[in-house]
Amino acid sequence: MTSRRTVALVALVLTSAMGCDVGSRIPGVGGSSNNVVFRIANTTGVALDFTSNGQVVGGSGHVIPGATSACIAIDPATTSTVGLREAGAVSDIASFAPTLTPRASYTVVAFVSDAGSVSALTLPNEYIPTDPSAGFRIVHVAPGLGTLDVYVTPRSGPLDAPSTASIGFAGNTGFFDVNAGSSQVRFTVATTRTLVFDAGTITLVPGQLSTMVLSQPDGAAGAPISTLVPLC
Repeated sequence: MTSRRTVALVALVLTSAMGCDVGSRIPGVGGSSNNVVFRIANTTGVALDFTSNGQVVGGSGHVIPGATSACIAIDPATTSTVGLREAGAVSDIASFAPTLTPRASYTVVAFVSDAGSVSALTLPNEYIPTDPSAGFRIVHVAPGLGTLDVYVTPRSGPLDAPSTASIGFAGNTGFFDVNAGSSQVRFTVATTRTLVFDAGTITLVPGQLSTMVLSQPDGAAGAPISTLVPLC
């Protein structure tokens, strides 16, 4: 029997194939029911280009700093490699080299590594929440915040037990079940209740997947921000 998750993914893939323009004006290059789809969250201070078979896609249509693209559709039958590169560069960043799996969906988080270079995490969107929960994932690319615990609670709920613990820089929690509807997301110093960042209230839909990216666009001394990235 086909799962609700599979039906939703196929529907999204077909939608991307029919309408391939994305945020920041980068068009997709998809065109079949086997499309791979990506959404790129750019937490760096530079514009990024998406490449296909070594060529920049979309001309000057960069993913600008702090922006999240719409879904980019790729047909693996005609595209052997995809990449990301800083706008104006001649080569792709080495950390983004995903294998194109037909009908797969990915969230890509571009960030500045400890070494100061642009890096990227390619995260598969593969999870089926337990009904009637939503699937939720945290990506931690805020270099100045250290290792964190995450609390997903009702608004102003107590910080009893963390929803997920000890996430380090450039790490992610993987998807886990949370209550659908409105929740408050807070980050504390790992193994303590010392509040580091309050991401405020988010609203999640039963059965759907979302990723929250915690970043510091201005570097380790800058203010942290959170970005909620929906599923492609």
